Amino acid sequence: MSSEIICHYTNLAGFKGIINSEGFWATQLSFLNDKSELEHGLKCAIKALDYFGDDELYNGWKIDFEFAVEELRTYEMNNLFVICFCRHKDLLSQWRGYGGSQQGVSIVFDEDLLLEMLRRNAASGESSSGFLEIHLDKYSVGAKDVTYKEIEETLTIKSQIIEYWKSYGDFKESLDEDDNSGNESNYLKWLVKSITPFFKHKGFEEEGEFRFLIRNYMELGSVSFRDNGMLIIPYMEIINLGQLPIKEVIIGPSEDFESAHRSLKIFLDAKGYSSVKISKSEIPFRGQ
Repeated sequence: MSSEIICHYTNLAGFKGIINSEGFWATQLSFLNDKSELEHGLKCAIKALDYFGDDELYNGWKIDFEFAVEELRTYEMNNLFVICFCRHKDLLSQWRGYGGSQQGVSIVFDEDLLLEMLRRNAASGESSSGFLEIHLDKYSVGAKDVTYKEIEETLTIKSQIIEYWKSYGDFKESLDEDDNSGNESNYLKWLVKSITPFFKHKGFEEEGEFRFLIRNYMELGSVSFRDNGMLIIPYMEIINLGQLPIKEVIIGPSEDFESAHRSLKIFLDAKGYSSVKISKSEIPFRGQ
C-alpha cells in the first residue's frame, strides 16, 4: 500500500532554503495568513460543550475546559508554531497564494517517510486516541489533517473531546507516580492544544491542509524572527533532518518551463536528489 502525499507550496527561495537546511520554518500560529484560525478552533471547542447537555460525566470539567481554552487564547498561543502542507499537489488557489509574480513550486513529500524521519530524530510515540505525538528535547510535534467546520457544526469536535477524554486514564498511568502533570487540569490544557489548532473555517476546505503543530517548550530561546515588510514574524527552525523524502517537485505556471526545469534539475542533482521527478503544473494560470 502506497503512502499518502503531503505537499508544500513555496517560491524558489523557499525551496532552496528547505533543501539546503534539510528542514522547515514553523510559523507562530497567530501570524499565519488567516490570523483568526486559532480563534475559530477555540470558538468551535466552546460551542461543542453545548452538545454535552446535562451529561454528568462531563459537567464536572466543563468549567476547567473553558478555563483551558481561555488560557490558550491568552498565554499559550505564543508557544504554538505550524508547518503547513496541502493534500493536493497542483491546486490553483495555492499557486496564487505562494507563487504570484515569482516562480512557485510544489514539493511533494512521502507522508509516512517524513513522519518516520521525525521519529528517528526524536523520542516518539502514539497516544491511545490516535494523535501522533513526537517528543523532542525542546518541543513536541503533532501531525494531523485540518478539519473544516462552521462554529455551529461542532459535533466533530465533540466526538474528538470524548475520544481524548476516554484516553485520560491511559495517559495518567503512563506517568511516573511523582509526575504532577497528569492531573485533570493539565490534561485538559493538553487536550485543547491538541484539538483546536486543527480546525478552520469551512470556507477554506478546498485547500485540504495537513499540519505539523509545534509546541515550543523553550519559550523565546529557540525562536527566530523575520519581517515581511509589515510585521516581525516569530518562527522556529526545524532543520538538519537529513535528506528529505521528496517524491516529486511540480513547477507552477511558468513562462519558461524548460529553463525552470533545467535549473531545478541541476540544483537537485547537486544536492543528492537526482531521482526526484520534476513535473509541470497542468493549470493554465499566470501570476502577475
